[in-house]
Amino acid sequence: MQLSQVFERQNGQMGYIVDLEIFNNATRTIDVVAVELRTPWKDSLFQWLAPTEIKSLPRAKKPFRYKTYQFPGETGQEFEPKLVLHQRLFEKKTLPGKRLQRGLLLGIGGRMPSDLRDGDCLEVPLVIAAADGAEYATTLDLYIERLPAQSKPKTDKVRKSIFAHAQKDSTPEQNAPETSQPGRPSPQPKPAVQPSADVSPNLGDHSSEVQELSKTMTKVMMDVLAECTTWPLELYKKPSPAPDHSSQGVASLGEK
Repeated sequence: MQLSQVFERQNGQMGYIVDLEIFNNATRTIDVVAVELRTPWKDSLFQWLAPTEIKSLPRAKKPFRYKTYQFPGETGQEFEPKLVLHQRLFEKKTLPGKRLQRGLLLGIGGRMPSDLRDGDCLEVPLVIAAADGAEYATTLDLYIERLPAQSKPKTDKVRKSIFAHAQKDSTPEQNAPETSQPGRPSPQPKPAVQPSADVSPNLGDHSSEVQELSKTMTKVMMDVLAECTTWPLELYKKPSPAPDHSSQGVASLGEK
């Protein structure tokens, strides 16, 4: 026995399966005009499922053709016509007297309402309208079957490129001067690094000759300066630049 249910299809829309037994107590045949499933929600897209004809390929060795009732979609459930009441109610549209009809009613509709919870059971009226204006109703127990909640995709943390050169900003704590604490001596300022003194090359045994030559050149220059009373330039000794010790360290590349 098939459980009557409203289930959520892969595309989010609803599918209806109703397991039904119909017995005409009268001796006369009842002409069917319409079959209505009156759900508590308004489903403007509801329709009873139509049969699908399946054919073999044109060059098949054993050609075949048959009809089936299948819910739309790649994984839609499929039912044989003999299990379904559609041919009796929607094609022949008759219910013979003193006959029992048993089978399924299959339908599709719009999106399932968000307030329907998986496993709930709803009482839904099913009404068969006859040509003489009479209505034959029954109440069905429809179970709700929702698709399992899909887990959210995990988002990986975006790693910084190792080529993104970024210099780390110094924090106020790093730039703030050190203060002395009670019971501790105040830190002494570090002496500035002095440039290394030039080291004269070792001239060995020729030092006396070099000194003599230097004295001679100095005397010649002094004589020239004495003769030039209007010298256009003033010569100053360019002081050596102080070494720069304020450069900060280079930021590391990327992240470990």
